[in-house]
Amino acid sequence: MLHVRVNKLAALFWVVLGLVLSESVLSSLFSPDRHLAPPNRLILLAFDGVMLFLGICAFLWRKSPRMAGLNVSLIAVFVCLAGIEGYLRVTRVDPVWAQREIEKIRVPDPFLHHALVPNSSGVIWWVDRKVPYFVNSAGFRDARVRDVPPRTRSQARVVLLGDSFTEALGVPYEKSFACRLEALFREGGADVEVLNAGVAAYCPRIYYRRLQKFLDEGFSTDIAIVMMDMTDAWDEAVFYSDNDFSDECARQLQESRRKRVDVIVSEQQRDRTYYLVYPALLIEVSRLLSGWGKDPWEWLNSYSDGAFAWTEDRHFDKPWVAVGLERCKLHLEHIKRLCDEHGIEMFLAVFPQPPQLSSPRRPSRQEVIFSEFAQENGIKMIDLYPGFRALKDWRKAYIKWDNHFSPKGHEVVARQLHDELVRSSGKLGVASPARNSP
Repeated sequence: MLHVRVNKLAALFWVVLGLVLSESVLSSLFSPDRHLAPPNRLILLAFDGVMLFLGICAFLWRKSPRMAGLNVSLIAVFVCLAGIEGYLRVTRVDPVWAQREIEKIRVPDPFLHHALVPNSSGVIWWVDRKVPYFVNSAGFRDARVRDVPPRTRSQARVVLLGDSFTEALGVPYEKSFACRLEALFREGGADVEVLNAGVAAYCPRIYYRRLQKFLDEGFSTDIAIVMMDMTDAWDEAVFYSDNDFSDECARQLQESRRKRVDVIVSEQQRDRTYYLVYPALLIEVSRLLSGWGKDPWEWLNSYSDGAFAWTEDRHFDKPWVAVGLERCKLHLEHIKRLCDEHGIEMFLAVFPQPPQLSSPRRPSRQEVIFSEFAQENGIKMIDLYPGFRALKDWRKAYIKWDNHFSPKGHEVVARQLHDELVRSSGKLGVASPARNSP
């Protein structure tokens, strides 16, 4: 009978499909290098179990017409999903092109570890979007390729030191808080130049070197703002634990980075299912496991190494946290001395990521630790947390399925920086206007 044949074929189909998908597709989807973390390995085992269960059921109830109908329906759903996956793969970003664009802009550096190429331009693929990039003559991301004069022609110059949040990964430069900060000054009638020295994966150790190199090359600035990212402690303790940025070390690190970028481009950035489907499933599963109404970020970050969530109890006692924070403070002190030597007014800004905003802890440990540090060392502090907490929905301040600022998040940062600089900077000479919250 037809339904018996359908059920027998379906039984074979589910078993074979489970084995093939698990080994050839899902393992690379969860981990491009196929080294699976325990939670992902459990997901694959569960998937294999479900496929085996469907195969057994189809065989045991092979004489049931209803089972045949169920199998046909499930196979139809699978065919639809396979079609979507095929479309996403066909419309993927060419990994060779993406790699070449990256190499136009980013290079290893024996002093800074890595840097942006001065007077360069290209396109960076981030999550699900292409973002145009321009780098000025100082090696800073900018709205266009241009020459930066050693001394500003404006009434004041502000240099922003930071990592990927300051560089503004994932958004056009015109939407970054660096560009918006300059625009806000201009709207208020002040001629203030803002330079964006942020580069992805920098930390206080490199912020100091970046400012030192900037000054040694003959440039000057009136104000330097250090944008403390949550991952700075991790980078100080783990990623930059070896201070050797010699040419040979830089070459080896670049080779390691190149391999990592190749993996990301070839498996994650070209296969948008990784970003669009897998995180969505994790979010929904986390909602179920965490309970209705509980923010999924809290559950998701419980499985991380704590780089983004060291402020929370489950991570704060890890040994690397104390080491990283001490190194952050040490290099911030170096930046302070460098600023004092050159008559530069230094500000220290802290901002939250999703784990801090979803946490009941108020204030965040980051706020407390660096507020006390700034006060002890005569550094002006800018706490950006209040602007994010005041938002009706803080999730809109971050790129979907990513923890970097969306244009809305950049606007929140820009307005708070503007208001605090106008209020407390001794270098601008700008009257403080009344501003509405974003």
